[in-house]
Amino acid sequence: MVLNVSSEFMRDHFKESKENEFICEHKIDVVKPIIIFLHSLCFQMPKTYDLDFADRLLKAIDFFEPVQKEQIYEFIDLSLSDKFCKESVNFDQLLQCLQISIQHQFYYLHQMSWSLIANKYYYKWIDTFPPNACNPENPLFCDIFGPEGHIDLENEESLTYRTFDLIKKTFDSSLFTNLKTLFYYYLFNKFYIINMKSDQPKTVGEAKKIVQQLQREKNISRAPVSFVLEDLVK
Repeated sequence: MVLNVSSEFMRDHFKESKENEFICEHKIDVVKPIIIFLHSLCFQMPKTYDLDFADRLLKAIDFFEPVQKEQIYEFIDLSLSDKFCKESVNFDQLLQCLQISIQHQFYYLHQMSWSLIANKYYYKWIDTFPPNACNPENPLFCDIFGPEGHIDLENEESLTYRTFDLIKKTFDSSLFTNLKTLFYYYLFNKFYIINMKSDQPKTVGEAKKIVQQLQREKNISRAPVSFVLEDLVK
């Protein structure tokens, strides 16, 4: 009776058949936590698991169609995000996380995946998905973004579009920040000796304050920098 009201699949099965048995294509390790949830509404991930387990679990959840599937999804999203924070992940694992997050609308996992790609694996990302490889003929692209991923790239509301857009914007922003940081230290090192300051700055913030002070004192007017770079210290 409990299964009949807590699972769309079980409800349809009992409606069409009086059999108490049915063939399930999923392994017991992913079926067990789902059955426990259907009986108790209490879901728990194993203490240790890998991304392949999570992927198989999600497919099994789609098979059973629990009435409160969104509740399980939210729990798995948080669990994967927590796992993400505690363990180091390589680029291939990141792509798998991205695939899971896009297919199941996992907000936290998606955010963490594209953020790390942008900050650590950007060049590997653009080598993997150049513009001419974002199409149905690329199996990896289809696996992650779906068979219509190339269409979603034109839709600003889609996760596919947002993924590519956020990765590029985040990388461009970090590149600008790095250039800004280098520029502060360039100005400081160039005029530090001239002004005979005794204390080296320990942070970019300290260096920025010194540069701005020197600028106010007209001591760095000879700096051979462009107007764009000069604007960075304003």
